[in-house]
Amino acid sequence: MTVQAGLTCSAEAEPIRDELAGQRRLGITLLTERFMRAAQEGDLPGHADPAALAGYLVALNHGLSVQAGGGITHAELMRFVDQALLLWPRSPHAQMR
Repeated sequence: MTVQAGLTCSAEAEPIRDELAGQRRLGITLLTERFMRAAQEGDLPGHADPAALAGYLVALNHGLSVQAGGGITHAELMRFVDQALLLWPRSPHAQMR
C-alpha cells in the first residue's frame, strides 16, 4: 500500500516519501497529457478539465486502494467504480449503454 506507506514513513525515510510523491505526480502528469489528447480528439467534451480529471482518477484509485486494504468487498468496490463512471464526462458523440 504505497499510498499509506508514503504518508507514514519516518524522517529517515524522507527520500522514499519524496520518491513516492514524485511517482504520484508523474502519474497525474501522464494522465493529464492523455486526457488532453482525448479532448483534442473529441473523446472528452470541451468543458472537461484534463488536469482535474487526472487528479480525480488518481484520488479515486488511492481511495479504492485504502478501502480494499481495509477489507471492503469486491462487490462494494465495484459499486463505487460504477458510480464514478456515471460522473465521468462524456463526449457529445459517445453512445449511452
